[in-house]
Amino acid sequence: MGYQEGGKVNDRDSPQMSVVIVADHYETIRKTMRHIRAQTVRDRLEIVIVTQSADILGLDPAEVADFLHVRVIEVDAIISLSPFRRAARV
Repeated sequence: MGYQEGGKVNDRDSPQMSVVIVADHYETIRKTMRHIRAQTVRDRLEIVIVTQSADILGLDPAEVADFLHVRVIEVDAIISLSPFRRAARV
């Protein structure tokens, strides 16, 4: 598992909310991250990005610097929920 921190981290501060995002590449979530970064509470948010490879993700430290914590968690596999969603609509 991988772990990365960015932004203004203070061990005494706890985030008011954690946002968990699953992504293969940072480009996939760039627009979402911009919307989250536009929130006035961004400095109190923890962002958790789940990915198969932190190296392939390509996290841009400048784009996550305003968040309280940023963690990148590596997992062996990411399973898409799309087939299950399609099946549920039938």
